[in-house]
Amino acid sequence: MDNNHEIWLTCPHCGCEYDARLGVCGCGIIRKTKRMKVLIACEESQEVCKAFRLKGHEAFSCDIQPCSGGHPEWHLLMDCFEAIELIKPELLIGHPPCTFISNVNAQHYNILRFGIEKVEKRIENRRKAIDFFKRLQASDVNKICLENPKPSRYLLNECGKYTQIIQPYYFGDNDVKTTCLWLKNLPKLLYNNDLFFNGTI
Repeated sequence: MDNNHEIWLTCPHCGCEYDARLGVCGCGIIRKTKRMKVLIACEESQEVCKAFRLKGHEAFSCDIQPCSGGHPEWHLLMDCFEAIELIKPELLIGHPPCTFISNVNAQHYNILRFGIEKVEKRIENRRKAIDFFKRLQASDVNKICLENPKPSRYLLNECGKYTQIIQPYYFGDNDVKTTCLWLKNLPKLLYNNDLFFNGTI
C-alpha cells in the first residue's frame, strides 16, 4: 500500500472534497464520527469498503482475488485471517461464501439425483465452509458482522441462529433478497424507508 497516495473523496454532507486518509472534511461532520479500522473479508468489489471510506473510516477490503472496485491501495490480497493479524481491525465485516451452506442449495444433496460421489464432495465442501464461517465468528475482533443468505440447518446447528434478517427494500431499494446477519457487539440495523410497508399503508 502506498501511504503517500492521496485519496480524494466527496463529503456526502457538505459536498467538499477531502483526503480519505485523514477522514476530515470541511464541514467537520466526518471528524465527529469515531474513526475505526475496518476489514471487509471476502470482498473484491469494494462496495462496502468504499462506503466506510466515505464516512471517514480506515477501511480495507480483503479477498484472495484482485479487487474490481478501483482502489487496490485499499485492498489486501491475502487470506482474511492473515489480514486480521496484519491490521488488527476494530470491526470485521464478513461475506463468507454461501455456495455450500445456504438453505437454497439443500436440493443438491440428493444422492438419487446427483450420485454419491458428487454428494460426498458437496458434504466435504460444506464442512470446509462451516469451519470457515466458525473461524470468522471466533476471530479476535471486538465487533463482527457476518452476512449470508438464509442458511442451512447444518450452519445453524454449529454457528447459531442469525441475529437479524434484512431485505434491500427495508432501506429503499426495489429488490428482495433475504439476508441474515450474525452480529457481535453491534446493534441491529434500524430502517425507516421500508418500501413494502410504505406501499401498503
